[in-house]
Amino acid sequence: MNDLIIKAMEMLNQELNELRKDFQSLMEQQHQNLTIKNATSLAPRLGIENRR
Repeated sequence: MNDLIIKAMEMLNQELNELRKDFQSLMEQQHQNLTIKNATSLAPRLGIENRR
């Protein structure tokens, strides 16, 4: 029984680590999106043309 609990805890810990990685990736992507959005909205006010 004890071994079963330990195995379940290890599996949950592994799943939690995967979720942490996914969350970190999402936060980094969100930061990039906000940075791009801020730069895009600031550019015209700074006299920089959008060259897309």
